[in-house]
Amino acid sequence: TVLGVRGLSDKKIDFVHPKVAKKLVDEEGALILDVRGEREFQGGALPGAQNIPHDDPDLIEMVADMTSDDLQKPIVVYDKVGLRAETAKEALKKAGHTNVVNLGGVKELEKFIILSAEAKA
Repeated sequence: TVLGVRGLSDKKIDFVHPKVAKKLVDEEGALILDVRGEREFQGGALPGAQNIPHDDPDLIEMVADMTSDDLQKPIVVYDKVGLRAETAKEALKKAGHTNVVNLGGVKELEKFIILSAEAKA
């Protein structure tokens, strides 16, 4: 399920449902990529998330290292509201990554965490 929203530039931003993101992580070993700044990341992040700010010039190279250059490995990106995640998603897709989804922002993260806790119960 993809949820469409218009961004600040009137560009459509597609967010993936937290259940879809959880399935990608649990069943396909998706990389969870937090593209907020380091300070925001230190304030709390999804378990297992890697932090690379969306505007880091080495974003593509660092993700390539994390995915062992597997352009088909699923990647779930998120930030505070989803706009920076969309920028990172588009950059990764432009670099050839074929399975990148935008989880969105903090509220979606809370849903993701609740789903993870329910699955463990």
